[in-house]
Amino acid sequence: MTMSRSRTWPFGLLALALACANAERSQSGDDDPLPPPTPRVEAPPGPTAALTLRAVSFAEGAMQLELVDAPHDTHAWDQGGVLSQTVALGDADVLRILVRAGEGESLASLRREHPRAAEADLKPGRVCDGVARRLELREPEEIIECIEYADGRPSAPGYTPPMTIVAQEFRSGPLDVVATWELPTALRERYRDEEARFFASFRCGAAPALAVE
Repeated sequence: MTMSRSRTWPFGLLALALACANAERSQSGDDDPLPPPTPRVEAPPGPTAALTLRAVSFAEGAMQLELVDAPHDTHAWDQGGVLSQTVALGDADVLRILVRAGEGESLASLRREHPRAAEADLKPGRVCDGVARRLELREPEEIIECIEYADGRPSAPGYTPPMTIVAQEFRSGPLDVVATWELPTALRERYRDEEARFFASFRCGAAPALAVE
C-alpha cells in the first residue's frame, strides 16, 4: 500500500540537508541541481516481538508497575527519580517507556517537548486512588536526507516514522508523575493490549519485594 507522506523540515534539519546536498554537488563537479527525493513507500510491518510484562518496583517513585520482561534503568533525583526502558520491536522499530516522578512533572511540560505533535483530547481516569489524566500525541514522520557524522562515519539518510506517545499524569504520594508509552503509530494496534495493561498496572505506596534492576 502506498501512502502519501508530508515532509516537515525544522530549520536545523533543512540546513543539514542543504549542506549535504552542496557537498555532493561540489564533489561531483556538476552544478546541476540534485533531483528531488524519491517518494517513500509504506511497507507493511515486518515481524514484531511478542511482549511479556512483569511486575517491578520503582522505589524512587514509591510505586510498583508492570514493564516488558527486559532490562530497564532507574535514576534517583533529589526528590523522586526516572525509570526508562527501550524495547526492540522488530527491524529498527522500538518501544520507549518513560516514568518521571518528581516535582512539577506534568502533561503540559511533556506537550512543550513535542511542539509538532497533533494532540488528542484529554481523558480522565483514576490511578493510585487519585485523579489521573491521559493524553495522546501523534508525531509526524521526520525525514533527513543526509546526516554528516563528526566521527568519520559515511553520511547517510535518516528517518523517524510517525510516532504515537500515550502519556498519563497522576500523583504518587507527594510526587507528580508522568508515564509515557511511545512507539511507531503503525504498530499501535499490535500492542494495544500491552499498552492498556501497562497503564492499569500502577500501584503507589510501600513497595513489596519485586524485581529490581
